[in-house]
Amino acid sequence: LVPVKPLERLVPGTIYDDPQPYFIYGGLAFMPLSSTYLHEWGDDWRSHAPHELIELALAGLPTKSGERPVILCRSFPAERTAGYSVHVDRRIVAVNGQPVLNIYQ
Repeated sequence: LVPVKPLERLVPGTIYDDPQPYFIYGGLAFMPLSSTYLHEWGDDWRSHAPHELIELALAGLPTKSGERPVILCRSFPAERTAGYSVHVDRRIVAVNGQPVLNIYQ
């Protein structure tokens, strides 16, 4: 017999009763991408949410254990965050040349 396990999803489905982690640094807010976050775009989130995030949620598979996409979810208006608002709702793949595996790094 061959043991069969379900594929681990890169982006978890709806999360109930668990507070979601986040990280705020210098006026920028980061969080792991979740289906719950994508549903903030409404019932038709597949048409309205950023396409990169939709693709990660629907077809993304982890390449490393513990991998979970981190996104810039908010840029609070301030002099030091000027210009960052165009990067909101994008995946953070590296910081200072170091790959980002998850929010807990």
